Amino acid sequence: MNYRDVVEILKVSQDRPARDERFDTFKRAVSFYGVQPTSEVILVAGTNGKGTVSATLAKLLGGNVGLFTSPHLIEPTERISTNGRDLEPSELVRAYELIEETVRKFDLSHFEILTLMMIEVFWGGRIRPPVDHAVVEVGVGGRLDPTRVIPHSTAVIARIGMDHEAILGHTLSAIAREKLAIAEDAERLIYMKPQSELQSVFDEARSLYAPCEFIEALPFDSAVGREPGSGVPVWSVQTPWGEAPLALKGARAVENTSLALEVMNALGAPIELNRLREVKWPGRMECIRERVYFSGDHNEQGVESLREILAHFDYETLWLVVGIGKGKPAEAMLEHYRKIPRAKIILTKTYFRQISDPEFAQLNGDLKIDDAYEALQQALAQAKPKDLVVVSGSLYLVGDLKRLMSERSR
Repeated sequence: MNYRDVVEILKVSQDRPARDERFDTFKRAVSFYGVQPTSEVILVAGTNGKGTVSATLAKLLGGNVGLFTSPHLIEPTERISTNGRDLEPSELVRAYELIEETVRKFDLSHFEILTLMMIEVFWGGRIRPPVDHAVVEVGVGGRLDPTRVIPHSTAVIARIGMDHEAILGHTLSAIAREKLAIAEDAERLIYMKPQSELQSVFDEARSLYAPCEFIEALPFDSAVGREPGSGVPVWSVQTPWGEAPLALKGARAVENTSLALEVMNALGAPIELNRLREVKWPGRMECIRERVYFSGDHNEQGVESLREILAHFDYETLWLVVGIGKGKPAEAMLEHYRKIPRAKIILTKTYFRQISDPEFAQLNGDLKIDDAYEALQQALAQAKPKDLVVVSGSLYLVGDLKRLMSERSR
C-alpha cells in the first residue's frame, strides 16, 4: 500500500450523520484497538476559532505536543503533527496499516479513521514517540464527535455561531448544547464569554456537567500597529504576563489568543509570550505573496471577522475572489462581503462541495467565473500596486488554490 492508496481510501470513506449508535460504535472500536492516551489531552470545540486556539495552544505548550486539526488544506498529513512536524506520507501509510483491521471490523467512516490514526500516532509508540500533551480539535459539534471518545481532563470552547445546522440544529442554543457536551467527564471547561442569548444554555450546562469547573475567559485589551516598511497591520495583546505582538490578525486573533492563554493559566503551565509571534495557521488571512491573502472564512461570523481585519488595511480596490460551498448560506454571507468598502466581488465555484449551476446563477457579484483558478488569475491581472487581493468563502477553496498555485509555478 502506498500513500495515494491511503488518500483514496480516505476520500471514499464517507462521513456518517452524527447519531448515538455511531458514537457508541466508535467507542467500541477504540476499545478494541487498545491504544489509550497516556498524557494530558485538551479537547477544543467551537464554531469559529477552534483551529486557531488549538494551534496557539500547541505552540505555547512547546516540546513534544500532538496536534490534531481539520480539515486539511492540501494533504491529510497536515491533520496530525507532533513536536511541530506534520506526518510524513510514509507515516500516514504506516498508521493506516496499523489500524486497518479495526477500520474493517467496525466499518469506520472518514473522520473516525483519521481520529484512530491520530490515537496511534500520539500514543501507540510505533510511529513516533508518545506525546507529552495532545491538543485535539473537535470535528463537528461535540456531543457525538469521534474526538469526544478520547479521555480529556481539559475542554475548551471557542466562539459559537451558526454552522452545520443540518447536523447540529437550527438554533444557536441547539448548537451550543451539542458543543458544551465536551465538558462531560472533563475536570475543567475554559470558554470565551458567550453571547447574552446563550448565557442560560451555559448555566444549564454548568449544572448538567458538574463537578466540571467552568472558567470564563474575556478577550484581553489589544492594539493595532504597523509593520515597519510594509505598513501591514499587526495586532498585539495586553495580558497579565505582559504585552505581546501576534502573528495572526484581527480581533478574532486577539480573542482566540486570549482563550488559549487562559487555558495555559488554568493548567498552571508556564507562559512564554514570545511564542505567539511563531503561531501559524494556514488559510486564515494568510499572506501568499505581497498584497495577496487567502482567508477560508466559511460562515457569516467568519466573514464579519474578515471585514473587521480588512478595515485596518490600506488599499484602493479590494479584489475579493469568493467561492462558497454547497450547503452554506451563500446569500447571507454575500451580504456581509458587500459591506466591505471598495470591494470588487468575483464569484466562483469551489472544486469540492460545489454549488449547482442554478444556485450559482442566482448569486450576485461584480463578475462570475466558474473556475476558481481562473477567477484568481483575473483578480491578480486587474489588481494595481495599491490594491489588495483576498480569496475567501471556503477553506477547501483556499487549499485547492494553494495547491494549484504551487503546481503551476514549478
